[in-house]
Amino acid sequence: MTQAPDTAARLDALLDATQTGEWEWDFTTGEITWSSTLGPLHGKPRGWAPGDYDEWKALIHPEDLPSLDEAAQRARATGAGYELEFRAAVPDDSIRWLWTRAEVVRDGDERLVGVTRDVTDRRRRDDAERFIARASQVLLATTSADAALQQLCDLAAAEIADWCLVQQVSETHPSSVLAVAHRDPGRADVISALHEGRRLRENGAEEPREAVISTRTTARVLLPEVGMEIVAPVLSEGGNVSALLVLGNAPSSRALDHHDVALAEALGRRTAVALERLRLLEAERGAARRTEALQRVGARLSAAATAEDVLRVAIEAGLATIGASGGSIAYPQRGAAARHRVTAGYSREDAAGTWETVPFDADLP
Repeated sequence: MTQAPDTAARLDALLDATQTGEWEWDFTTGEITWSSTLGPLHGKPRGWAPGDYDEWKALIHPEDLPSLDEAAQRARATGAGYELEFRAAVPDDSIRWLWTRAEVVRDGDERLVGVTRDVTDRRRRDDAERFIARASQVLLATTSADAALQQLCDLAAAEIADWCLVQQVSETHPSSVLAVAHRDPGRADVISALHEGRRLRENGAEEPREAVISTRTTARVLLPEVGMEIVAPVLSEGGNVSALLVLGNAPSSRALDHHDVALAEALGRRTAVALERLRLLEAERGAARRTEALQRVGARLSAAATAEDVLRVAIEAGLATIGASGGSIAYPQRGAAARHRVTAGYSREDAAGTWETVPFDADLP
């Protein structure tokens, strides 16, 4: 890769602007040559290049190395080019996605020549969109708010963060944890306890959460000796913060970045929509239950043969509404010296004897 100085300078500028590098692998000598712009794509200094094929392999994420190594070896054996996306094993453990395209050149020497470009932003956006789509399906697949939040946390902890939790907001303060999941299930209770009341204040993490609540904006929060969290608001229909959605990573995991902030914000919005849908669904179910109850009461009233039967139906309907176990109605009878009492829900012993009638001048039991 030898060019005139002006041409080389213009090419470097173009490669820099597009986060691209070019490379060659000489099959005969084993020498690998990189443009000066390729090193930074792998977390190395500008102008750095691997000394041999084995050193190059050490730059590739272990999960992606087999497919990339197979493509390179197949190109060497058959002359077939390839195009792949893979993750670079960069020193800071961040996720770096690269795209590469290579062709075999036979012009006296056999070489594999190619270009590599940083596609992290595009890949992270695509991955986030796919995750949001799966999360939306989870949130829409249940009619229980508790189950929806727990399944969302389970999915997030399995795929995008070490832990995920949803914390209820009481007025302007974070309060109880509604759902929590951790990649290590044994740590879920520990994370939950760290976010409750006094522990949250001790960690210095309550004030940043209150700022999220007051400003309705997402923030990154450091929990000493625990890790980094992204805290996103979940807004109610009225625009108030009803809950906080939290994604967290331990210090040993990758650093959470602006891509994760955008993802947390999107999850917060989808969660808000799902909770509002479930609230409306529960309101509809409640209205349907009340309608059914009124219809049953109406049918029983229509079938009542005496005034006492009517009163007993009314008492039982009231008991079902408030969840009480027994009740009574005392009413005057023409020419009687006392109120007559109709009961429902009481045992035979409780309803017997002097409880059957109540004098007019006595307090009602």
